[in-house]
Amino acid sequence: MRKVSLFLPVILVLSVVSSAWAQTAVNESPAAEKFMDEFIKGAASEANVPGAMVAIVRNGRLVLLKGYGDAHLRDGKKVDPESTYFRVGSISKTFVALGILQLIQENKIQLDQNVSEILPDLASGFKYPVTIRQLVTHTAGFDERLIGLGASPDEALPPVSQIVIDQYPGQIAEPGSYYNYSNYGFLVLAAILEVKSGQSFMDYQNEHVLAPLGLKATFSPEDLDQERISASYVMGPDGQRVEMAPMRLRYFPVGSLYATGQDMARYLTSLINGFNDNGALSDDSYGILVQNLYRPAPELPGSAFSFYERDLRGLRMLEHGGDWEAFSSLISFSPEDRSGIFFSSNGSTDPLLREKLMQSFADYLGLKKPAQAPTQKPGLELDAYAGSYRYARYEHDGLLKVGGLPMQVDVEVDGDGLNASFPADFRQPIALRPVGEHIFQSQDPELKIVFAVEDGKAVGISGTYMVPFYLERISPLEGMQTVVPLTAFAVIMMLGCLFAPVARKLYIRFTGNEPPELEPDAQEEERKIFRLMVATAWAHVLFLLGTQIHMAILQQQIVEGVPRSLEAILYLPYGLLLLTVLLAIRIPRVWNAFSWGTGLKIFYTLVATAGVIFFQLLWYWNLLAPVRG
Repeated sequence: MRKVSLFLPVILVLSVVSSAWAQTAVNESPAAEKFMDEFIKGAASEANVPGAMVAIVRNGRLVLLKGYGDAHLRDGKKVDPESTYFRVGSISKTFVALGILQLIQENKIQLDQNVSEILPDLASGFKYPVTIRQLVTHTAGFDERLIGLGASPDEALPPVSQIVIDQYPGQIAEPGSYYNYSNYGFLVLAAILEVKSGQSFMDYQNEHVLAPLGLKATFSPEDLDQERISASYVMGPDGQRVEMAPMRLRYFPVGSLYATGQDMARYLTSLINGFNDNGALSDDSYGILVQNLYRPAPELPGSAFSFYERDLRGLRMLEHGGDWEAFSSLISFSPEDRSGIFFSSNGSTDPLLREKLMQSFADYLGLKKPAQAPTQKPGLELDAYAGSYRYARYEHDGLLKVGGLPMQVDVEVDGDGLNASFPADFRQPIALRPVGEHIFQSQDPELKIVFAVEDGKAVGISGTYMVPFYLERISPLEGMQTVVPLTAFAVIMMLGCLFAPVARKLYIRFTGNEPPELEPDAQEEERKIFRLMVATAWAHVLFLLGTQIHMAILQQQIVEGVPRSLEAILYLPYGLLLLTVLLAIRIPRVWNAFSWGTGLKIFYTLVATAGVIFFQLLWYWNLLAPVRG
């Protein structure tokens, strides 16, 4: 008894600390709470998560609803799963999908109906026809577009049916070719919802989706008590958390839902139980929601109706993530096992945190890791799969195309298998061994991919790691192995040229090699060309500095649209090209008539060459006005 009394104060202190860190609304499973508490204290703590909320369902019943940490660091307000609102990001798309399913249920539209029959003005600009099925499975072939995704707080937004016309990004692939996650595709679905229902998107969601589900979630955060909306946090350069300013979306239907943990617990339970308790969907519609609608290969996970599939150690899960501002959310459920989890954090420094969560969730469910598939001879020689690939979700025809540069994956032959490496990352290469005709598998991480093959050569890679992805094959000239050295060459030559006048004077001073006496006209011509070379270099360097500073300052405005000042700057490269041409056309005369030494003539030629390469790089990466896309 004496020992117990000594430790009693410690136990009480720990109890107070624990209750301050976490707030439990529902706890009917000590095992579920233990699993989540350990995850929060481990992986989430290492990822510097300020606050989080979680809901877990087993056998169709909610067994845990709990909040952890801080909603507001500024005043120490804790996350309450019943009253604190988190922005769940792209999980909003699944609510758009519910509305579309209701229209299918009412025979107002069909799953394989062409969009041109519903939105003819929009579809007239499509390169390829698109169906509802392709929109909900992210296989419509749309390009990515980040510019215009956001909107300023005071901007009056037009109807969604007009936004989709204004923001059309173009198509980069024939629909059905591959999975390429598309915010725009779900914006088109929201426009269809408005047109076929005769209601605004907000009104339809409130009346036909959110209310029947018993949710207090909203797409209109301005209607909420602002103190109940959690802040989100990024880690600053000094290691301190920095609160992010809220960012409004022009594509508001695809990422603007605010919900409590209790809202998402109810939603998760409905997804698992087939909406039997609220009638939001019929049994037939629920069957469409959870069935596979697209698969890149029979052996790989694919897409259901807005949700993507995960093979969790042999258990088929349907899930969707959401990231906006610094919020990061995931909802994942198994219709067959009637289990699932919702998790949301308001900040994290670990991009793999949700993947770690799902592996821990598999342990909690008691799922054993399946045996590795046996190695098989691939359908082609290994050399046919080797090459450079790039994640297809980037702006192919937009100002931010350069964002695709670091998304490169290099595949090389390694013995009887392949190695996938990441030039822009310091991660270790992933070893891949053949387990099917064009299918390869890795052990760490657990990943299975399939190569798309045309005319005996691999043209792309499909797979699922955290989310489904498609990697498009690129030529060596498009890859980092070419672009980075060329860019470095152009920049180094221009920077070096800035010091050319001083370097030339020092050379003459220390070597005593005075330039020969020339006629006044010839001497003046050489001076003018030398000054032109230096001026061209200065113009290039100032353009680079100005563009970088401009884009850094106007980062958020660029998401809302291309500022006129930036577009004006992007006209300057045409002037740089003119200066470069003036240099280039004088190369023969420099070599044949000038008194310069061989070193200076070579340097002049290289500067002119660097100017040509610089412009070509800007052209390829769409960094010229008028801004394409």
